[in-house]
Amino acid sequence: MRAVGRDMDDDIGELSRRQQIGLVHSRAAQNAFFDHLGAGLTGKERQVSLDGERRVLVGDGGNVLTIPRDVVLDVLGIDAVWSGRQAVVRFTPDGASSGAVLKLSRENAEYEIRVNWYTGGVAIAP
Repeated sequence: MRAVGRDMDDDIGELSRRQQIGLVHSRAAQNAFFDHLGAGLTGKERQVSLDGERRVLVGDGGNVLTIPRDVVLDVLGIDAVWSGRQAVVRFTPDGASSGAVLKLSRENAEYEIRVNWYTGGVAIAP
């Protein structure tokens, strides 16, 4: 049984390298979904951005996800800077988004997270 609120670093040490990138991928998609949902519930825009220096994805909803140093993150999204961080995706209260694709890769493992610009939907692809 997992404790609620455990740090991801606690989980990563117990997993294989392929499972580790899968976990990072799943949590990044989950955090984007929460910001998409939060925009609709609060009626305010929510953004996800990347702090490249610290290697963290930061959501306006308070979600922060550290990207391990050996994972390559490629982002196709907005060419802008928000609060000193590289913009990734913006979610609007009407359900739409700016759209984005995040590709996480390590060795032979590669995963994508796709954010639909029209619906704001977050999809994951191995």
